[in-house]
Amino acid sequence: MGTVEIFGDIGLAEDPDYISTSALNVIQQIEALDANSSIKGILLDIDSGGGKTESSESIMLAVQRTSKPVVAVIRGMGTSGAYMIATAADRIYAEKMSDVGSIGVTQDFLDTSVKDKRDGIIFYDFSSGKYKGTFKEHSTLTQEQGAMIMKGVMEANDIFMEYVSKNRNIPLEEVKKIATGESWLGEEALKKELIDQIGGMTEAGAWMQEQIGDNVSYCSLAK
Repeated sequence: MGTVEIFGDIGLAEDPDYISTSALNVIQQIEALDANSSIKGILLDIDSGGGKTESSESIMLAVQRTSKPVVAVIRGMGTSGAYMIATAADRIYAEKMSDVGSIGVTQDFLDTSVKDKRDGIIFYDFSSGKYKGTFKEHSTLTQEQGAMIMKGVMEANDIFMEYVSKNRNIPLEEVKKIATGESWLGEEALKKELIDQIGGMTEAGAWMQEQIGDNVSYCSLAK
């Protein structure tokens, strides 16, 4: 069974300064394992609070494209984008103390305009449109820009909820009720059908053995 690690913040590339996951690297691993005839199944080893929405989505779609059984094991945390990825697996395991869920999307912006004014910094913004330059350093968001950002956040959240509903076979209306950004420990996550069973590597290995009809050994293509 091929193992793919998804640890720390999820982005396009790894950050050398702290634990993180590169979507490009993970997708390459998944595709290589799927193409390897000696690999009968794939295990997603997850301990992450999520990260970039597009990076998480791209990994999830790569998992969906695999032709082999996939099992996800959530260790300390599998929330937000990391949980989105886990939902593409055929089965999800988490421990009783694992943190699971946090279905939702967030976007932040640091407004330094007050500090800039105290420091004597004057910001000039020459943009071709009222939404151009949004998030530019030292800028201040207009009401219209804020509304545009919130609109995008809610649209992304709708997509996230639809993925969870489809991947976990949970009615969309039920997903909407729990898509508050809240996360739950393993047993509560199980009650909400966000995971399939309390357990870890041992239980996931036993399940995979049933799927492939052979003894399970672990290998990794991580760089």
